[in-house]
Amino acid sequence: MSPFGIVYWSEFRNATKLSPCRTESGSLLIRQQAASKESTVMTAPMKLTLQHLSIRPTHALDSWVEKQIVSLQPRLRIDQALVRLVRHHESSPPYRVQIHLVTPGPDVVAEGHDHTLQAAFNKVMAQLRNKITSRLAKQIKRTKGPLAVPSALASKGRFSR
Repeated sequence: MSPFGIVYWSEFRNATKLSPCRTESGSLLIRQQAASKESTVMTAPMKLTLQHLSIRPTHALDSWVEKQIVSLQPRLRIDQALVRLVRHHESSPPYRVQIHLVTPGPDVVAEGHDHTLQAAFNKVMAQLRNKITSRLAKQIKRTKGPLAVPSALASKGRFSR
């Protein structure tokens, strides 16, 4: 374990069953097993880096954070997630959470402050979900293009010939 936190290598996508295993370096790998028990589906790994500053790292906290980050995976391909959990004893609100998701295309970054770690983390997750949803909506709007213009607008306006 590094002095700043832990590093997980996790694989989560199209899985029905997850089985953890350790690599030679001690990192945690999650293997995906398909519906048939003999086949194992391996996809590109997501690297999860957690930094704890003035917060004692516990397995329960780390697994809760990992579950929350993995819940974003079906909506967005995440190559790396950098999570920083900070407690400032002298400031109010004392808890600060920063998450940086490295994705194909522009990265997604969010930050939140609150009086409890869970509330700050929930604020950040809500920001991330909103950013991901707006990104997907923009992609859908871009793919439809001017062909999706209603016929009433097409006959009166700039789309008419």
